[in-house]
Amino acid sequence: MPIVPAMNTINDARLRLNLSYREFADLIGVDRTTVQRWERGTVSPPGPALKLIQRIIEEHEAAS
Repeated sequence: MPIVPAMNTINDARLRLNLSYREFADLIGVDRTTVQRWERGTVSPPGPALKLIQRIIEEHEAAS
């Protein structure tokens, strides 16, 4: 799976993991409002955050 792009895919990733904004934010070490801004497209997640999100998704899918 390629690196997760911003906006809708961040939302898709969060929902695929079945996590609230707060749970997803805690998992990747950012504030809840940061995740909301990413999903709205107000700001883009930095590269390291995208890589971490990708790793979390891959581990989740491997465990499923």
